Parts: sequence; structure tokens; C-alpha cells
Amino acid sequence: MKTSSRLFALLLCLVMMFSVAAPASFVMQAEAATAGSTKTTIKLNKTKASMFNGRKLKLKVTGTKKAVTWSTADKKIATVKKGVVTAKKAGTVKIRAKVAGKTLTCKVTVKPALIASIKSATIVAGKYKKATLKLYAADGDVACKIGKPSLVSYKFGDWNGNKIAIKFTGKKAGTTTATITNTVTNDKVKIKITVQPKPQPKPAAKPLSASATTVSLAPGEVKNITLTESAGSQIALTAAQPSVVRCSWSGAWVKDQSVVTLTGLKQGKTTVTVADTGSKQSVVLNVVVGCDHVFSDAYIVDQAATCTTPGKESTHCIICGAAGTTREIPVIAHDYDEAYTIDKASTCSQEGEQSRHCKVCGARTDIKPVEKAPHDYGVPTVTKEATCKEAGSQTKLCRICGAQKIETIPVTDHEYSAEFTVDKQATCTEEGSKSKHCKYCDAKTEVTAIAKTAHEYSTEFTTDKEPTCTEEGSKSKHCKNPQCDAKTEVTKIAKKAHEYSTEFTTDKEATCAEEGSKSKHCKNPQCDAKTEVTKIEKKPHDFGTTYTVDVEATCTEKGSQSIHCKHCNAKKDVTEIAAKGHDFGDWVINGTTKTHTCKRCKLVETVAVDLTISVAQSDVTVKTQQPALINLTVKGNADATCAAADPTVVQAEITGSGAARQVKLTGLKAGQTTVTLTNSATNDSVTIRVKVEAAAAQTTT
Repeated sequence: MKTSSRLFALLLCLVMMFSVAAPASFVMQAEAATAGSTKTTIKLNKTKASMFNGRKLKLKVTGTKKAVTWSTADKKIATVKKGVVTAKKAGTVKIRAKVAGKTLTCKVTVKPALIASIKSATIVAGKYKKATLKLYAADGDVACKIGKPSLVSYKFGDWNGNKIAIKFTGKKAGTTTATITNTVTNDKVKIKITVQPKPQPKPAAKPLSASATTVSLAPGEVKNITLTESAGSQIALTAAQPSVVRCSWSGAWVKDQSVVTLTGLKQGKTTVTVADTGSKQSVVLNVVVGCDHVFSDAYIVDQAATCTTPGKESTHCIICGAAGTTREIPVIAHDYDEAYTIDKASTCSQEGEQSRHCKVCGARTDIKPVEKAPHDYGVPTVTKEATCKEAGSQTKLCRICGAQKIETIPVTDHEYSAEFTVDKQATCTEEGSKSKHCKYCDAKTEVTAIAKTAHEYSTEFTTDKEPTCTEEGSKSKHCKNPQCDAKTEVTKIAKKAHEYSTEFTTDKEATCAEEGSKSKHCKNPQCDAKTEVTKIEKKPHDFGTTYTVDVEATCTEKGSQSIHCKHCNAKKDVTEIAAKGHDFGDWVINGTTKTHTCKRCKLVETVAVDLTISVAQSDVTVKTQQPALINLTVKGNADATCAAADPTVVQAEITGSGAARQVKLTGLKAGQTTVTLTNSATNDSVTIRVKVEAAAAQTTT
């Protein structure tokens, strides 16, 4: 017994030591491992995927039976419904699955559903280039559009699986673009096509000719013979009797001409053969050295005239044949053929051209168009199979120009299944439906309703509205159907207490006119509760440094000015501003009185005067070149003078004498001025204000 007790005590101590010595992290890891062994990881079957435009991809969440909310970052690239992703346009998009408070993401790359084997092509006019198109769309087709059809035509080949060949044929030089479209997904590829002109054939070698074929020389005499042929030809010279004549070639060509030099050595006759070593053409020169020429009177044709080139004829030596007098033979008329020649064959896209040709030089006349040829359509290609839903179509292509002719294929009849298909599963919110489907399209018949199912509520409460310090919350048990919003056992959740900030917030700034305030606010942005509301003392006035006029001084009354606060109506240092006094203008004499007016307040002062000079009118209007007479009175009939302020506007003069004097005013041009009249004895003066108007133009008959 003692031994057993000792062993038990020893074991108990070891257990206690181990439990005390074991690190807390070890215990936590052990607990976590135990707990983790019972959990299931929620994950998405794909985190990265690629697909062609127009195709579908099935995503699935594993590790939970809770409802999944699916969403897409860009509906233009791909949409998602119940985990089925449908590609809409090439690009990259994130598909998200939200479940059990987690968000799982799959990065989907959508590839174009149409790919071309080339991006550009260079074709010689009249030649062709082929490309291969790959189509990744069910029941898809392709269409081609050439930017400049006058440069390039195209023709599709036969389908080989998802591949089809396209043949581009160059028509004439230029650059254009072929745009090929997947008619189902609307994916496009563009191929830049450059058409080079046809290589021009090398010009035919010109015939070798000499400026003279009969040459007469004296011993020691030198003559140059001009050769005409294609530039760059190599010439070889051979004299039959080298002792009679020496010959040499310059070796240089200038505009298809070169020079052979002949030197007479001794009397005799020989020949010199001029040969082109490349084209094997040759011409023979007949050379006579030391001949006393005897020329015939008859002319011999050396070169016949044609419809493009004049000929020549000359007299010849009857001994050596050397040419004497030479004259030109005029060109002859064209000799046109009666029948027309097709110069340019017509096609189904372009008219041809025909004309009558000259039998000698090929010149054309009577040029006329040739009507377009009819299209040469090949075997039709079915571009869209007819179904019971839509008519089909087939396309015929012209073998020559690629023109399309589209024909309709009539729709077919529906063929329904004998069994029902569930079109829509019944839920607790909606009835379902079933029907018999067409085997080839979406048409259906015998559509039958399926009754709604009962709600299946969760055993756990879901918080529908979180409580705040301003409103109560609520919780309930929800129907497990994610499309159903039915709930039961709706229960209120009490409001939360306000949680005030530890810092004060200024609610109203203090100014020099009013106190401010501050308080501690509730941290909930939707709550306006506050506590510890405290006043903030007024600020002192902030006076400026310059005076502001509060009341303007007038001619007769004082004003005032002061220094103002920058923020309110307070003011200090109020100071008086002295009255300004009247600021009168010049005196204006009118008869026996004179007046002057204050420029500021418009006060008028009038004073009686005893003038020694006066006029009957002080304001006068006259027409140009139509004088006006104003009566003038001068005391004691003393002498008087008159002067116009602007003599270019009016001419003023005093007429008459004694008491019968007048002022004559003659208008010179339109305008206004004054005329001053002065008593020469007393120096008193009077002013007439004159306005001159333009006289109306006179008409002559």
C-alpha cells in the first residue's frame, strides 16, 4: 500500500509540474487543433479561370449550405447568376461570392471569341494572301468588311471545325483594313492590308542603229558615227580590212546614244561590224577611203516614214554608195484597224474598255466602254442554320469580286419532348412551373403551375437592425430561402447608451459681439446628443488703423469719422469733419441780373446788376450759311466789340451804328460755342450761347 501511495503521489506531482511548466501557447495550439478538426473550410472551386467570350463557366462554393450572393465587378465583361458566369466581352473581371460573412473571389479572364492568324499582310496587285480565322462561339459565324473595297476583295473558304480560311486578293496599290466580326459575340479583329503595285516589265531593248551606214573618208580623215541603243550596252567593233580603216568606241552612253570613231588609213573599201555583246544585235558600216564621189540624181529611201516617226532619203555615190544630199520624209497617217480590240476586260464590278488600234504603232481611237459582266456566284454557304425559332440564311459569293448575295432559309417546325421539364422550382415565395420543351429551341407547351412550398425558418436569430443610441434595433428568425424575406419572432433590441467624446467640440465660435459655446458630442454620427455644454467668452474688438467716414460733410453741415472694428459695428475715436462751404462757379449775366451756382449743392445766388451793354437774346440757334440778327444796346452808344469762342463754328460781327446796332451770327459748321460782346468804354460784357445746326440739303429739278 505504501508503495502504491508513493507512486500515485509521484505521478500527481509530475502532472502538476507539467501543467504548470507547459507554455500557454502550447495549450492554445492544442485547443485550436482540436477545435479545427471539427470545422469545414468554406472555399470557391476556382480562384482563377479563363474562358472565351460567349461561353459559360460554373463556379461553386463548398464547405457550407448557406445561401450565396453572387456579384460581378463589371457586367460589361461577364455576368453571374447562381454561380454560372456568362462571358460578354474580352477583358478581366472579378466574380465575388458572399456567404456566411465571407467574400470569395475568382479572377476571370475573358478571351476574344475570334482570333486571326495574321495582323497585317502585304500583297502585290493581282496576287492573294490567305489567313486562318479561329472561332470560339457556339453556332457562331464571321463577317468581313473591307475599308476600301476598290483596293482588296475577299473570299471565305470552307469551315474546318472551328477554323475557316479567308483569301484576300489585291486589286490596286494602296492601304486598307479588313474588319472581321464574330456575328454572335461581336468580337472583332482587324488586319491591315498593304497592296503593292504590279512590278513593271523591263522595257524592251531598243534596236541598235547608226546615224550612217555608208561612210566616205579621205586617208587621215576622222569621222564620228552616232549609235542609238539602250544605255549601258557593250559594243564590239570588227573591221574586215584593218589596214583601210581604224575604228574605236568611246564607251560612254548619253541618253541612249554613244559614238564610234572611224579614221581613214589608206584608199580602199571595207566593212566595220558594230555588235552589241549582250543583245547580240549588230549593224554593218560600209566604209570607202579615198573615193572621188559621183552622186546619183535619184533619191533612195534610207529610212521609211511611219505614223510616228519621219523618214529620210538621200542621193548616193554610184562608186562607194556614200550618202550625199539628205531630206526628210514626212510622217504618214495612222492606219486604224476596222475591228475593235478589248484594251481592258470588264468585270462584275468595273466596266472595261475597247478601241480601234493603229496597225503600225498601236495608237488608239474611238475609245468606248465595255459593259460590266454579271456576277459569277458560287455554291451557297449556310451562314446560319434554320431552326424552329428563327429562319436561317445562306450566302453566295461572287468568284470574281467577292460580292455577297444573302438568301433566307425558312424556319422549321417545333418538336416537343414527351416528358415534362421543371422550368422553375417552386419556393415559399413563388409558384414553380413545368412544361414540355422543344428539342431544338426554347419553345414550350402544356405549361403547368407547381404549388408554393412552406417557409423553413432558421433556429437562430438574425439581427435585422443594429440598435444605436438614437433608435432601438430588432432581430428575428428568417426563412432559409435567400430569395424570401419572410421572418418570424420579431424582437426589439434596446437602445445603446450615448458614448461621448473625451474632447470638447466648438459648437459656436466666439466673436467680439457674441459669446461662443463648446460641448462633448456623442460619437454616433447620426446622433446630435451632447453634454458638458460650456460658454466661450467674447473676443476683444479688433479695430483698424485708418478712419472711416460715417457722415459726409456738406457745404453747410459738419460730418463725422471714426475707427471701426473689423468684425462688428463697434467704433472708437469719433472725430468731427468741418463743413466744406459753397464752391460757386462763374457769374452768368442775364439782362439786369447775374447768377452763379454752387458746384456741390447746386445753390443759386442771384444779384441785380446795372449793365452798360445788353442783347435781345442770350440763347440763339442758327442754320449753317443762314445768318441771324440779334438787337444790341450799348449805354451812351459807346463802341463795342464781339468775339466768338470758336470762330470755325460761327462768324460774329456787329452791324449798324448808334442805337440801331445788331449782332450778325452766321453758322459755318454744326456745333456749339459762345459769342462775347464787350462795352469798350466800361469793359462790361454779355455772352450769347450759339448752337449751329446743319441746313437741310436742297434738291434741284
